[in-house]
Amino acid sequence: MNLIDSLGRKIEYVRISVTDRCNLACYYCRVGERVSKLHHDDILRYEEIARLVEIMSAFGVKKVRLTGGEPLVRRDLPELVKMLKSIRGVSTVAITTNGILLGRYLEKLVEAGLDRLNVSLDTLDREKFRKITGVDGLRSVLSALENAKGLFRDPIRINTVVLPENLDEAEDLLLFAKDNGFLLRFIEYMPLSGGTGKFVGMDEVLKILRRRHRVELAPDQTSDGPATLYSVDREQFIGLIAARSHPFCDGCNRVRITSDGKLRLCLFSDLEFDLKLLLRSGTSDEEIAEAISKWVLLKPARHFLANGQRSTTKRGMDAIGG
Repeated sequence: MNLIDSLGRKIEYVRISVTDRCNLACYYCRVGERVSKLHHDDILRYEEIARLVEIMSAFGVKKVRLTGGEPLVRRDLPELVKMLKSIRGVSTVAITTNGILLGRYLEKLVEAGLDRLNVSLDTLDREKFRKITGVDGLRSVLSALENAKGLFRDPIRINTVVLPENLDEAEDLLLFAKDNGFLLRFIEYMPLSGGTGKFVGMDEVLKILRRRHRVELAPDQTSDGPATLYSVDREQFIGLIAARSHPFCDGCNRVRITSDGKLRLCLFSDLEFDLKLLLRSGTSDEEIAEAISKWVLLKPARHFLANGQRSTTKRGMDAIGG
């Protein structure tokens, strides 16, 4: 049995936000100090998350990514990783983190069986990092990345949101990834409520890299993510995630669950369904499965930006899950 939307897209991937809290304040993600945070009882418990994943795995969902906010600010996150790894049908458990706390939890994450690690890193310049994130934390991130090399099943992915102030670092980041065996992925800024970033298209990144490198579309695009893969000098691969300039809605295979337990069918749509209410009202697994399968049929064909419109979502990226 598969989880299929009205356009025949098979849902195999769920991104789960475990918290709306973050230890950074990246200006393109949110504005200022957001003090209206969820209370502990408002967010899904680990047992509830595991229950939802077990229900969805029976529908063919096999990849789970834990996000935030910053997921590592949630206490005992490696325990959740261990719980998810024990679920039959789940082939990949991954985390996207800003890396600030990664060094503290690295050993426990490896022991829990984490398959894949994505680290958000927008610059290699310490002062620029501080200006973008509001925190002087670059050294902590780089140290954790150094210690994490070779510990996971797949190469560590470096996620870089392309901004006017880091566009000149495209080649430096490319060489950093090559030297360390990382997979670099450039990501277009996505305008959600609160963020104040300025859009830079992937064509600009390609233009810069092609001044000194041979950058070609990779013949094998079987990556299970949204990135379009390119080979660079036939020595390394990079990924370009161009949700605005080159939307990939037709192949979208994912849904999201927010930290407060809402099933969200598209990043750019406020169409949400309350899973937490079902979980806490005595609803059976079979009834929850039936509800999810019906709600998935309402997944939009394309997001608003792909249709040339502005996003209508009222949540920021930190509230939805990056």
